[in-house]
Amino acid sequence: MAQRSGSTTSPEMPAWFLDRWLECALIPRGFGMWRIPAGWDTRRAYRKDYELYLVRDGSMRTRANAQSWELQANDALLMSPGMPFHDHDGALGRGTHLIGLRFSVASGNAFDPLTTLGLPAAVSLRRPQLVNRMADAVVRYEGERPMARPRQRLRVRSLLDLLLGEFLVDGFAAQAFTAVASDPLPLWLRHVLAFIERRLDLVHLQVSDLAVEAGLSESHFAHRFQHYLHVSPKRWLQRRRIAKARTLLISEPCLRINDIAERCGFADPFHFSRAFSRRMGVAPSHWRQQVLAAADSDPSD
Repeated sequence: MAQRSGSTTSPEMPAWFLDRWLECALIPRGFGMWRIPAGWDTRRAYRKDYELYLVRDGSMRTRANAQSWELQANDALLMSPGMPFHDHDGALGRGTHLIGLRFSVASGNAFDPLTTLGLPAAVSLRRPQLVNRMADAVVRYEGERPMARPRQRLRVRSLLDLLLGEFLVDGFAAQAFTAVASDPLPLWLRHVLAFIERRLDLVHLQVSDLAVEAGLSESHFAHRFQHYLHVSPKRWLQRRRIAKARTLLISEPCLRINDIAERCGFADPFHFSRAFSRRMGVAPSHWRQQVLAAADSDPSD
């Protein structure tokens, strides 16, 4: 089930997250609205984009990254780029009325704050009527909608801003995000996170280097990093390397595994394959085959 927000005393979106989020630009890549008949089943993966979808009626069951969700009306789910997932008809067994949006985030030289949320995540919206009214204004018939016309792109962008905004606000209230920092991110930490994104290709990038960037001793840096992001600097660095590798595996399907390992800062293909398999459950080459096969079989991609 999606997480549901509680009373007015529920946690709010951290100010640091809101400030960073408002500095980002959302780029809509696709939009659709479907009525899917009972018994449907599909496997999908989007190569470079986030996907956000909202169940308007009926139910659906989704499985991704060893997690599963049973979604019903007014539940929304946000998936990370390159994450293969398996959707099918839910417990109600009467099909699904669904809104889906694909988008990317332009974060400039800083970090994308969505990477701090521990995605995928599901949230039950408290005010879905606003989203549904705007969705009906964007498109009045079902299916994947092209966005060639400027007016259509602007309307989809407005819908994306509204739906994602409601998702984030209600998600923080419901404590649906597992990896987000609750305290304001200090300037040194925001600098370090941006530095990591720029220098993931450095094989010898160590926690000590990050501590130097932060202007702190290594032990104090590691302690403060853990306090804010609830994960060690070493594990964060490894996760970001794997995330970049996932993107390269599917956005550049002809790129060799050796080259991907080098671009993501792994000492050699063996260490890359071992780290990737530990995180994703399969070797990089097998994961690439599975995701590309799922993407090619999805007509809406």
